[in-house]
Amino acid sequence: MRPEAYLDVADDLARSGGPAHLRSAVSRAYYAVYHVASEASMRLGAPRSHSHDVIGDRFHTSEDPDISALGQRFLNLKSARHHADYKLYWPGDVEEPSKVAVHLREARDLVAVFNDMPTGALRPAAEMAIGAYEERYRGR
Repeated sequence: MRPEAYLDVADDLARSGGPAHLRSAVSRAYYAVYHVASEASMRLGAPRSHSHDVIGDRFHTSEDPDISALGQRFLNLKSARHHADYKLYWPGDVEEPSKVAVHLREARDLVAVFNDMPTGALRPAAEMAIGAYEERYRGR
């Protein structure tokens, strides 16, 4: 299965409109991004990691502002997913349809960027970011 399929499921859930559906839409959208970012990281030379924070931090800790911003966007969506899945008594932006739509658009954009990264213009900076992260934080 391609992780991008989760984006279609997220859209379907968001259209349903109830709190559980909206929260689940945010979660599904995030997991599409997580899986694509994880695969992109490995294609760029990173060892497999099941840590969501490591996937985001590999990019966020980059000295390249574009790569760092990309990592921050990943971590922001991860935070929304955490809120959607675990803070059930605090509606926040994960139960408001217009804000959920923003999360879903962000997820689609991030999926596109991470899918392009291993062969696109961001490749050199992303490889440097991953190498620096692995050396600095993981002792490799």
